[in-house]
Amino acid sequence: MRPARLVATAAAGLTAAVTAVALTASPASAAPNDPLYAAQYGPQQVHAEQAWATSTGAGAVIAVVDSGVDLGHADLAGKLVPGATFVDCDPSCGNGDWRGPDGVGQPDDAHGTHVSGIAAAVAPRGVRVVGVEPEGSRALGLALEAGAPVSLVPETRAGGLDAPYAGENALAVCRAAGVEVVTVTEEEIEAAMRRVYADAKLACEPAGAAAVAAVLGGKLRGDFVVAVVSGGNVGAEIASGILAGP
Repeated sequence: MRPARLVATAAAGLTAAVTAVALTASPASAAPNDPLYAAQYGPQQVHAEQAWATSTGAGAVIAVVDSGVDLGHADLAGKLVPGATFVDCDPSCGNGDWRGPDGVGQPDDAHGTHVSGIAAAVAPRGVRVVGVEPEGSRALGLALEAGAPVSLVPETRAGGLDAPYAGENALAVCRAAGVEVVTVTEEEIEAAMRRVYADAKLACEPAGAAAVAAVLGGKLRGDFVVAVVSGGNVGAEIASGILAGP
């Protein structure tokens, strides 16, 4: 069976290197079509809407100033252009690789790869990307089935997965990547959250445990499975109630 990567959408390092990431994007558009755009402070703070009238990024290069990047990472193949390293250099040395001039990688050094991946990563051939949603909040699954955003009233304790719909842009990206979707119950999410806390010593939120819930429930199979555990934004009352068990 082909390998599977599990993705649950809820998802610090030293400034050490500059890695340039080349992007491919859709044509320029001056008007957002997201009905919840007014609630998104980030794009408004950087005046993104004014920039979209000129370009949405096609052919642009992003300079990621961070801890360097894994230059051989399969998900970034064909997306990187030459970078530089600035740690213990005068003025610069190296090529922006995450291991730095000494060739030794440290755990915190992976942050630059993480950031560059958000900007430009693509799934390599043979890798399945599987989204995991609560049964009571199937925004992405319903949208993929219908071929268009579907509104719903989410019913789940996994607050990071309770979007009222999956937007057109997110749907287009998921369709292009061949994303699959499986669902898990509230009980499975809570059991996975307890398992992650007990065995991995990670205080994740319910949404962050969704991918683990799918693995534990036997809903995903693969030769090499990666479950993304992200997010710790859960109130003490909800967390303690779940961790105490049924």
